[in-house]
Amino acid sequence: MIKKCVLDSYAVLCYLQDEPGADIVFQLLEEAKNNEAKLLMTWVNAGEVYYRVWREYGKLQAEKIFSLLLAWPLELLVADEELTLQAAAVKAENRLSYA
Repeated sequence: MIKKCVLDSYAVLCYLQDEPGADIVFQLLEEAKNNEAKLLMTWVNAGEVYYRVWREYGKLQAEKIFSLLLAWPLELLVADEELTLQAAAVKAENRLSYA
């Protein structure tokens, strides 16, 4: 069975800024590229990456990063009712970002 991992905006930003944890995201991207893992991310998290890069580095850099993100071996999920409630349950029981 292929392992599934969900990336949030924090993980992506750590990777992009080569902060602690970047190596873990790199490994997951390699595994996904080799069909050893499936990476998931919500559009809400992708939007968060976009606005945070825009705020820090400008719109042009945000567009470049977003294009890079779309090229990753990553499935972007729409946050429907079921997914939203699952995320809320995780947030209620853990100290994580809701998005």
